[in-house]
Amino acid sequence: MNNIERIGLDVGFGDVKAAKLADGKLSTISFPSVLGQAQDLTNFGTGLGGATRRKATRLVYDGVSYYIGDDALKHSRTQAGRQDRQRIGSTEERVLALAALARLDVSDAYIVTGLPVLWFDDRGKLARSLRGNHEFLWGRQKRRITVHGCIVLPQPFGGFYAHALDTTGQATIGQAEIMRTYGFLDIGWNTTDLSAIQNLAPVERWSGGERVGVRNVIEIVGDALSRRFGLALAPHEIDTAIQQRRIEVFGDYHDIGDLIDSAITSLAQQVVAAATRLWGNGERMSHILIFGGGAAVLGQSIKDAFPRNGVLLSTPALTNAIGFSRFAQRDIFSKTKSQNGTKDK
Repeated sequence: MNNIERIGLDVGFGDVKAAKLADGKLSTISFPSVLGQAQDLTNFGTGLGGATRRKATRLVYDGVSYYIGDDALKHSRTQAGRQDRQRIGSTEERVLALAALARLDVSDAYIVTGLPVLWFDDRGKLARSLRGNHEFLWGRQKRRITVHGCIVLPQPFGGFYAHALDTTGQATIGQAEIMRTYGFLDIGWNTTDLSAIQNLAPVERWSGGERVGVRNVIEIVGDALSRRFGLALAPHEIDTAIQQRRIEVFGDYHDIGDLIDSAITSLAQQVVAAATRLWGNGERMSHILIFGGGAAVLGQSIKDAFPRNGVLLSTPALTNAIGFSRFAQRDIFSKTKSQNGTKDK
């Protein structure tokens, strides 16, 4: 058997993130959670320089040919990016996960991944979908990836592991500190997860979720762009415009900072309202860790609402994948051990 690598995987609704630790060195990848129909690409040039050959890697799984992520956004006429709970355990989700493992050049894996608190009851479905042998074409190569074990955790725990564990899975903070009360605020594409631990045990009354996330910012900005400029943009095009804070219309660039700031303020207020309903002003928390893909957009506004104990983690979009990869280094994959109430069969 080949060396079994321990992978942190976060198949989000906005982006797929994965992290691998090898000899203490971290490798990460991230790409849009989009599948597209793959077709042959025509290659031609302008004669003025630049690339003349378009390249895209296709993944063929169960007889269906896909482009993944940016390749799908650029080259596919039809695209799929499911945004509901029914994606959990689906072929779409599995193909995105296999693409992440292929890009990390993984053949044998133990996986730690997560689900939103609202949908955590589906953890068995996700684990069963990922475990086992998977054969597919990656470009022109035949690939076989075997997932020997899969542990599914509440998504926000990834932030805690990124904060508290090192690259070997050992604690980086003292026993007294690790036993304190932590709140986790994980802002994703579709959902915001809130949870808490005290003495390393989950506190149910401080856990919950809201169906609000980056997607809402994109929808608000997209509607505003439609009203102001008559544009009909795909979600990832709007996301790019948000990052650049401008949009090109008829060759002219227009600043859209006012639209973005208004949307961010509105959504940050919703997230803070959800947090304060569960936690009050956070006075019972030693630290409130803020992370997730949405924290790159909303994080500072939310941190400002918890000035005494809010902590905006670095590289927030990758935090869960990194935390899962650190937790995966621990001795957690024994077949005799229970994994979130289910055996790894």
